[in-house]
Amino acid sequence: MHFIGMLGFELPVPVSYDVFLTLVSLAIAILAAALAFWWVSGRAERAPSVIVGGMLVGCGIAAMHYVGMAAMKIEPPIRYDPALFGLSIVVAVSASAAALCGAFELRGETLFSALWKKAGSAVIMGTAIYGMHYTGMAAAHFAPGAVSAVTAQHFDHVSLATALGAFTLLFLLGTLLMSAFDAYAGARALMHTRERLSDDLRRHMTELATAVAREINQPLAAMSANAGAAQRWISGEKPNTNEAKNALHRIGADATRAAQVIGRIRAFLGGSEGRRAPVEMHALVNEVLADTADKARRNRVEIRVKCRADLPRACGDAAQLRHVLLALVDNAIDAMADVNGRERLMQIDCHEQEADSVAISVRDSGAGIPEHNRDRVFDAFHTMKPGALGMGLAISRSLVEAHGGRLWLTPNERHGVTFHVSLPAAS
Repeated sequence: MHFIGMLGFELPVPVSYDVFLTLVSLAIAILAAALAFWWVSGRAERAPSVIVGGMLVGCGIAAMHYVGMAAMKIEPPIRYDPALFGLSIVVAVSASAAALCGAFELRGETLFSALWKKAGSAVIMGTAIYGMHYTGMAAAHFAPGAVSAVTAQHFDHVSLATALGAFTLLFLLGTLLMSAFDAYAGARALMHTRERLSDDLRRHMTELATAVAREINQPLAAMSANAGAAQRWISGEKPNTNEAKNALHRIGADATRAAQVIGRIRAFLGGSEGRRAPVEMHALVNEVLADTADKARRNRVEIRVKCRADLPRACGDAAQLRHVLLALVDNAIDAMADVNGRERLMQIDCHEQEADSVAISVRDSGAGIPEHNRDRVFDAFHTMKPGALGMGLAISRSLVEAHGGRLWLTPNERHGVTFHVSLPAAS
């Protein structure tokens, strides 16, 4: 607008423009706009931000204009009316601040959702430019007989103005098209991302629900079997009350186990630390081995335990630590279910690792875990067992870390892997 307006300015004498100063005025405008956009980018809509941004843009417009006027190198020099000179700067700064204020409010809008608001903001910014320009021109006083000291350039002002205007409009049109395409592409990408996240969430929720059902199904099935057994012991010709009592006791234990499963999953999802108390690891290992004795027997797995009765007690939630040991023992038995031609051996070792920690290791002689999968075995929903869902180790690591401990694995020299658990000792 400035350069086309200056091309339309005529004096009684030929007027030319110094190329260097003209380019300097252009650079000032670009730099001021860049600084203003940098200043307001990412900032909250506050009066100081708008004022500083408006001053940067307004002063950039004014500097561009007056450096451009100086490029004419008029002799005697141009004099400016102080009042109009100051008014031109006020117009530039105030209109720029108003336009930036509108830009702040419309940052979350697209070109299509706030077309008229954005157009109004653009009109205000345009007012800052042409309002300052013509106020500044009104402030300029040329002495009679003033001439331009710049060597005259010979070009058609109308053709140059038309070329400049056409280039500017094409440039702006291209910018608007790229902005519209970018907004469209961003909206499409956001929609696809939301759809993918929604699908992932549904899949993970389904897998989690299935994993919960699988965990709960074991004690429920045991409760059903024991209830049937108790009914048979009582309904027989000679009721066996002792066996019926034992079956009812097992039902109560399985009900407690099901409640513990729910509690462990809630602790995993909610980050709950559970009830911390000193835990006898020797007793906990024996309890877990009693629960898995039938499965180990069916899979012909030999179990060796090295766990001192006087081992320092660990500090933690007994139910959660029981789940961790149960998951490790259960995985070790499954890892050896298909082993043939060698001993199926599981070794459990409990020892005092340091003065303030207790360590438990579960070693199997199974097929082992490929190296590329060792870092992923603790990821949720990652498993190498057919039909399994891969939640056991993920929950176990979460529970151990919530206790301030560590859970990791190492490959054995010959066959299988060893899972290690380190827990803080009770004070």
